[in-house]
Amino acid sequence: MINKRKVSSILTGFALLLQTLLPQAAWSQVAPAADKTAADRRCDELAGSPYDPGKVGPGMPMEQINIGEALPVCEQAATRRPPRPRYQFIYGRVLEAANRYADAVKQYSLAEQAGYAPAAFNLGQLYQTGRGVPQNWGEAAKLYRKAGDAGYADGYGRLGDLYTRSDPPNYAEAAKWAQAAVQGGSADGALVLGRLYQAGNGVQKNLATAGRLYAEAAKQGLLGAMYRLGLMHENGEGVPQDYAAAAQWFYKAAQYGHAAAQGELGYLFYSGQGVTQDYRAAFSWFLPAAQAGLSLSQDALGTMYENGQGVAKDDSEAVAWFRRAADQNDVYAMDNLAMHLMNGLGVARNQAEAMRWLRKAADSGYAPSQIHLAILYENGWGGVNQDRQKARELLLQAANSPVPEIARRAKEMAANISSPSPGPSPRPRVETSDTSAKWKAAAVIGGGLLFLYLLSGHNSHDSASAPPTGNSSSGGSGYGGTGNVSSPGFGGTSSTKSTPAPHKPTPYYPNNPTKSVNGDLTDPKLFRK
Repeated sequence: MINKRKVSSILTGFALLLQTLLPQAAWSQVAPAADKTAADRRCDELAGSPYDPGKVGPGMPMEQINIGEALPVCEQAATRRPPRPRYQFIYGRVLEAANRYADAVKQYSLAEQAGYAPAAFNLGQLYQTGRGVPQNWGEAAKLYRKAGDAGYADGYGRLGDLYTRSDPPNYAEAAKWAQAAVQGGSADGALVLGRLYQAGNGVQKNLATAGRLYAEAAKQGLLGAMYRLGLMHENGEGVPQDYAAAAQWFYKAAQYGHAAAQGELGYLFYSGQGVTQDYRAAFSWFLPAAQAGLSLSQDALGTMYENGQGVAKDDSEAVAWFRRAADQNDVYAMDNLAMHLMNGLGVARNQAEAMRWLRKAADSGYAPSQIHLAILYENGWGGVNQDRQKARELLLQAANSPVPEIARRAKEMAANISSPSPGPSPRPRVETSDTSAKWKAAAVIGGGLLFLYLLSGHNSHDSASAPPTGNSSSGGSGYGGTGNVSSPGFGGTSSTKSTPAPHKPTPYYPNNPTKSVNGDLTDPKLFRK
């Protein structure tokens, strides 16, 4: 007579052997489902991945995992015998959410060695970012390829993304793997391939195709794709310019913590483009983006505190935000911080430090700072010796600005210094109350060009054109109409008031690397896990 317990043991052993030999897409269909315990069910509910093909229920985004509740039940599920790779993977997610990266690596490795494709993908992300293991893009690429080969298409998508970031980039390989990912239904792949079509890298440029790919990824909930669609509508790239549609897409991503989308939404509320102008709403969106480290939003907060827009005027807070952005090599922030230091606005007056920031911004090619330095040297202000020759040299550098208005103004000012002195005068020029007041008034305003106009005697109508006002349409055009959302300011008629945003990227802001970092796949917080 056959012992039923022995037969059951043999079958279980056979199933475990298959798990080590077959890719996840195959063995998940033949492995016998053991009776689930209460801990198993609770672990699935609290921490199962929304992107796991073997998930039970809708899944839980990593940033929303209740770590305190999930840790004990998922540890219990993961350590139950015989070992089950899916629960090792889920337990790894909980450990990663708790920033216990080395422990997460161990659990992912156990599940990956058993052939669980999502674990290979998440382990690849840790190797890519150097969390819990030494950073190793080669190992990350192997793991992404392994996940893709096992049927987890996002692995191919992330592999394609790595090729776009290699040195030098290999766009042909990137396009090959991204296309394979798209064929497998990967949102990551659609985002990567959309970027390639948008830029014409590795494929022929096609904005319509890029937009369709972004829309496909956005339908699957990928925040970076929503952000990209917002940019396309905001800039009129491949679709008619539509600020209202842009605001809708930015909101969809921003409400789930996408920092770059939060910053863009802040600019739209600030300027009243596509939404009702609302400084308080603008401030509320700039704040989390600035806290996430985006220098452009830090600039915006500095400007709003400086001017009392949407928040009580506070020069000390303005200085704090400008300093955070300046520490990231943001030239606009360096320039504004220098003005505050020069005049003791919100900070102890320190002309030497002010000059260091101005010189650093000017040396980076920032034309407004070159002009500001020129004014100081021409007049002997700010603790420097009067040196009209030096002033003229700085103005001629600023005249090479790609912004026509700044270049023209710099040329005019240089021409007015018709007889440069042979060298510096022996002593700094003494500032009168009148010159000091002019400098302080300019510093309070901030923003560069207005400073220039005040000291050079030009009227404000000479300034660069303000951005056009937005379209009041609420979506439905372009790529995937988004519909209305219930958020203050949406759905109203766009303001016609010509109010420039506090700081928007333009050609004369050459060093702002945080503009699109969070828009793609480089921010580990936004990885699909």
